[in-house]
Amino acid sequence: MTREDGRDQESSSQAGGRRLETGMATAELAVGLVSLLLVLAVVLAGLRAGMDRAGATSVAGLVAREAAHSGAAGAERLWADVQPRLPAGSSMSVGDASGLVVVRVSVPVRAGLAGHVLPDRVTVEAVARDERS
Repeated sequence: MTREDGRDQESSSQAGGRRLETGMATAELAVGLVSLLLVLAVVLAGLRAGMDRAGATSVAGLVAREAAHSGAAGAERLWADVQPRLPAGSSMSVGDASGLVVVRVSVPVRAGLAGHVLPDRVTVEAVARDERS
């Protein structure tokens, strides 16, 4: 096909034997953007799960020390104070084992769409030497 200036249109659209593409590859960009957003969502959900686990670990340590010092009643009072700082649905249990106080704190993982790849709950355990005896 010949243009008005006499040059062949097909030859002007090639450079060095390659055909020049004009415009963006929209489909590839859309797939790449969606993939990037999905990876970002999983990373952020993992970060949030890690933060929830760190909070549960801190609370378990506090409650274990309180239970070792003043017993289960003191641990329950402290739990009532700190539980609102954890995700809704968090639970705590206190047990004794060979002169040690064992506290388990379980928190739900707030992962949103990434909940399919992360566990439903995270359970941590803290141990303190029983100081009451």
